[in-house]
Amino acid sequence: MPREFGRNRRVAQLIKEELAILIQKKFPLSQFGLITLTNVDVSSDLKNSTIYFTSLNQKKTNSELTAELNQHAGYFRYEISQLLTSKTVPSLCFK
Repeated sequence: MPREFGRNRRVAQLIKEELAILIQKKFPLSQFGLITLTNVDVSSDLKNSTIYFTSLNQKKTNSELTAELNQHAGYFRYEISQLLTSKTVPSLCFK
């Protein structure tokens, strides 16, 4: 029976906490509205992650915001790699 809180769950929680801080710095509230990370799913091999978010925003549509977040995914991945001690850092995909 698999452990309830495996490594991918711990990595997902760390990614969620750190991304919340990075997004707050990179995407100001006045320009992009309130962005809330709702869930992070990390694959069992720790190579891919999907980040789900919601936005309270009147200036940009969700698809525009999703595209911008995915454009900055490389930067976010680099910043998270500075914190993780594992060999690989999951690629980030925002939905």
